[in-house]
Amino acid sequence: MGCSKSWLYKWRDRYQAGDPIWAQEVSRRPTTSPATLSATLEEKIVHLRQTAVSTGASPASAAAIRQALKDTGVEPVPSRRTISRVLQRHEKEVTHPLSMP
Repeated sequence: MGCSKSWLYKWRDRYQAGDPIWAQEVSRRPTTSPATLSATLEEKIVHLRQTAVSTGASPASAAAIRQALKDTGVEPVPSRRTISRVLQRHEKEVTHPLSMP
């Protein structure tokens, strides 16, 4: 047939005559990602950043936020890079009003 045995066996195993959509591709994306931060932890990181910026008492760096999370007893504490990524992602989600000329 001009194809590999593994490809042929994959389609043979998927074949179901009674199901009209049996030939559709199956997603390989994982249904869960265990390394993903919880929404509450992300909110806490963003809140700590906003609090630090509004008070001006301490620098709003990822290291300072990480230390604040340690002080509040969060376990496990995410890395500085992860905190930085969360802050970057949330900064992009903020919509700035467009100025009309």
